[in-house]
Amino acid sequence: MGRNKRDTEFLDKACDRYSTFRKRRGGLRKKVKELSTLCGIKAVMICRGQKKSQEENPRFKCWAYDSSKLTRDAGEFIHLLNSLSREERSKAIYEQEKMLNEQIKDVKKQLVKQKRITAEVEKRLQSRPRYSIDDLRHLRNQVEA
Repeated sequence: MGRNKRDTEFLDKACDRYSTFRKRRGGLRKKVKELSTLCGIKAVMICRGQKKSQEENPRFKCWAYDSSKLTRDAGEFIHLLNSLSREERSKAIYEQEKMLNEQIKDVKKQLVKQKRITAEVEKRLQSRPRYSIDDLRHLRNQVEA
């Protein structure tokens, strides 16, 4: 029995959102386990609840595969995150956003540089003489003779 593909869009009903999250959380955990196993890395999944009671002070939950130390470290991180005030969290998020914007600027500079290099290469290619197939055959015959 096959399943229909569901469009990825925001679910209006809270009970549908929670049900979908609950069902897909297991799949996410499986992906974390696979990533950890295949790549030989320590991986952790962090989820933040979205209940009405958590809007002012959301709580985070973590899950790790195959490492009690990682679970402890992730748990400490979650505890620290939960202990931050809303302003401190906003500041941390702003700092991350600032860092990402700097990375975007660097990538844009690299893109401009690559476009300039590509334009120079295309210009050089266009300046080379173009030979037809007949010209190349004639040249081959001259070389072979």
